[in-house]
This record gives sequence, structure tokens and C-alpha cells, in this order.
Amino acid sequence: MKPDCLKCGSVLELLNEGVLNYSWQCRGQCLPPIDTGVAISEDLAPFERDGIRDRNIDHSFLASPLADSHAPGAKAYMPFILHEYISCTYGPCFSSMHENVLVPYLDSTSVLDYVLRSPVVYSASEARDRNDIPRPKVYPELFTWLMRVKSSAIQQYLVRTFGANGDVVPTGEQARE
Repeated sequence: MKPDCLKCGSVLELLNEGVLNYSWQCRGQCLPPIDTGVAISEDLAPFERDGIRDRNIDHSFLASPLADSHAPGAKAYMPFILHEYISCTYGPCFSSMHENVLVPYLDSTSVLDYVLRSPVVYSASEARDRNDIPRPKVYPELFTWLMRVKSSAIQQYLVRTFGANGDVVPTGEQARE
């Protein structure tokens, strides 16, 4: 599964000890944990059983609305779901993940910020922060789709980071032109 650590490139592991909420971090602890906002007391087993196949997110599972018992797992595994969503090139898969998972369950700005800093969002020029971590980036269509999620925290993050009109740095095909 992707994404990996932005600093060292190693696999992210799910933390369920020493944190209040399920979080993701590499073994080297290069960066602070990615807080998913899902309390440790929540049960992830239903989602892990039904939504993950061979250590990857099962796209077909996300093609229909999730049961309430799957919501904590979807939120905890959101870095990977969001990564898959952004890299998806098949329209029906993209649309169903958006409507069935992102719109109702994407609510962690830490998760969104981390994924928008990852290589899944292509950029011709990679601006970095003072810790040598890529700055968040988005392309116009992705900005528009993400603004449609229910979470006002996500919408506020996007406006604060990229501007109210989606003034984004060209990425992907636009950056290559």
C-alpha cells in the first residue's frame, strides 16, 4: 500500500499504542504521526476484513456505500484510500470512491495534507518546506472534487492552503505543457 514516509520512503505502519487516535508513521519516526482522527477505542476489524485484499485497498468494496461498522476503518485507512483515489484513472471507480468514501468520511486535515505532499500529486517543480518535505500541491480538478466533501475542516484547509478560488500551482499534464 502507498503512501510511504515522505522523508525516508519506508512503509507507514498503523499506530495503536502511545497515541489517542489511530495514526500512521514509519518505524524510523522521521515525521510526526499522521493522526487519522479515529479513536483507538474504535474497531477497525470490519473494514480490514472486508476492504483490504493482499495488503491493498479493495476498490470493488468501495464501489457502494459503506456500512456504519466500516466507517472507522475507512477513516483510519484514509491515507491509502485517498492515494488510490488520486491515482485512479478509471472514471466509475473514481466517482464511486468519491461519493461512497471521501464525501462522507474524509475529515482529517492531517491525512489530506500528508497525501497532498506525496508524489501521487505530480508537480513539475517540487517546492519544499524548511524540513525538506514537499509542500502540499493540488491540481484544479482535484481541488474541485475535494471541496465537495462534507467536512468543513477539509474545505477550510483547502481554501487556506490553495485559496478560495482554487488558485493552485499547475501539476500533472498542465505542468508539462
